[in-house]
Amino acid sequence: MWDNEYVQKAITHPFTWGLVVGLILVFLTWLSGLAKNRELRKEVRRLREHLHTQMDITQRGNSAMKAELDAIKSQNENLRVAVKEWQTKPGRAELRQLSIYDRAIRILNQNAPGFSPVWEKAVKESEEEIVSADNGMSSMLRRAFRPLAALGNGTKTDKPVGQPYDDPAGGTAAHD
Repeated sequence: MWDNEYVQKAITHPFTWGLVVGLILVFLTWLSGLAKNRELRKEVRRLREHLHTQMDITQRGNSAMKAELDAIKSQNENLRVAVKEWQTKPGRAELRQLSIYDRAIRILNQNAPGFSPVWEKAVKESEEEIVSADNGMSSMLRRAFRPLAALGNGTKTDKPVGQPYDDPAGGTAAHD
């Protein structure tokens, strides 16, 4: 079928050698591309696993932060409620008001030189009135008629009705 001379001529022809060398280079390049493709697939798989791990870590961190934020919000609400309850307990408002008055008295003592002796006299008279009211019959009457005392200002004066307090002719206000 084929002649030996024809095959020998085809093998020795420069085109055939170029074709064979070209095919060998293409084959080697193709093998190199396959190896490179396999390495790239491994790298993509490794990067996907790394990305998945990072997303899991981030998700756990976000969940932990959300849980901590919810706990802090709950604690904040509990503290707010506790402070509100503490402020509304009996006596707390009075203690707060007493503290305000105490600070105001200290400021007045510093800023108004004539205030201190008058204030001390009024405090002493008030203390004596409370002591006498807590002893004996007046204490029972005061407890019984406490709602009526809330209607007045709670002090007795020797001044006639209608006479101003700053009138020197009418005398001074006296507390029993």
